[in-house]
Amino acid sequence: PGQPFAQAARRQLSALVAGKTLQAQCYEKDQYGRDVCALMLPGGSSANRELVASGHAWAYTARRGAYLNDGAMRGLQARAERAGLGLWAQSGARAPWQWRYDCWKQQQCH
Repeated sequence: PGQPFAQAARRQLSALVAGKTLQAQCYEKDQYGRDVCALMLPGGSSANRELVASGHAWAYTARRGAYLNDGAMRGLQARAERAGLGLWAQSGARAPWQWRYDCWKQQQCH
């Protein structure tokens, strides 16, 4: 099962990037060797910021923010949460890393 609001987030990302040329601005590799990047949109903003600001994504603050390379993300998320945008319109929103743990490890996928 997918996390609540996952399909809406996919649609928002698709609408944001469809037909555009993006540039990946990579900062580092994570603990699994994957690149940690911002996807830069034409005009200088990033898809990452746009999704967090609209309440369609979380700023990754797990691991004490070890991979949070954009200092604006926490503030964008806080504003979206206060405004009740996107996933913040529902009660009980859980961070993806917590949801995955609860779902996969604890078999609590609701």
